[in-house]
Amino acid sequence: MTGVQTCALPIFPVTIERVTQMAKLYTVENLLIGKRYNSASINGIIVNATSNDSVYFGEGLDTYLIEVREDSGLYRDHFRYVAVRNGEI
Repeated sequence: MTGVQTCALPIFPVTIERVTQMAKLYTVENLLIGKRYNSASINGIIVNATSNDSVYFGEGLDTYLIEVREDSGLYRDHFRYVAVRNGEI
């Protein structure tokens, strides 16, 4: 067969609803929750994270107050401040 072959694809109108369905939107809080936190004094899982401005780490960094649940099984929660870079690397 010679010539150009064509393929008919359905065309969907692009709407805001369709774009949000196609792309997963994440927040820093959602990305922190569920991650491991390891330090010299505590090891555990981050169970909560909120943006916080009470501690200043430096220019271009956002501060988050995280709640860490220990791995010891005693369900002791500890709070720590962490810095997250905001912008280009």
